[in-house]
Amino acid sequence: MKLGIINLCSKNVAAIGLVVALAVTVSGCGAKRTTIIVRGETKVGTADQSQAKNKGQIVASDRHFKQGLKFYQANKYKQAIKSFRKSIEKNPQNWESHYYLGLSLHDTKEFVMARKRFDIAVKHAPKDNHIQARIFIAVALSLESVGKTHEAGNYFSLALKYQPKNKKARSGLDRMRTGKNPGKKNGKGKGGSKRG
Repeated sequence: MKLGIINLCSKNVAAIGLVVALAVTVSGCGAKRTTIIVRGETKVGTADQSQAKNKGQIVASDRHFKQGLKFYQANKYKQAIKSFRKSIEKNPQNWESHYYLGLSLHDTKEFVMARKRFDIAVKHAPKDNHIQARIFIAVALSLESVGKTHEAGNYFSLALKYQPKNKKARSGLDRMRTGKNPGKKNGKGKGGSKRG
């Protein structure tokens, strides 16, 4: 008879109260059997299972994100939206899926929904100046599209704090200050390009 050891971190032991765990490996008839006896409330083995599940979800999320990115780059925004939503379903913290879902929604003129996705993207995105500036520019462009120029100007300014030499943020802020859009002719039309 051999005694096995179950590794439990001190947090789990404190949280579940009195836990007595004993693993006994019994040999007999050429087969080994492990019996785990637990008193109290514990979840033996669930950490490994949830990590495996999380890895699978992340892989699936990345697959849907890559598919959505291909649709987005091909200007197939409705298909892109579906793929990015599937990606987010698998991994709600995938900031890139939120960001590109926002861009796709913006390009289908769903500006309010786009703004919500950009807000979620900035919450989950790494604290990298380039990434933060990129998201804030996208927010500003969505706000500009619905005529909220003052608020758009604030986001262009915020992007410039993260990237002082960003040309898109600078030209956007200049547009908000002057009220001129270089892409417009005679007050009609809309200029612009893909964000990024």
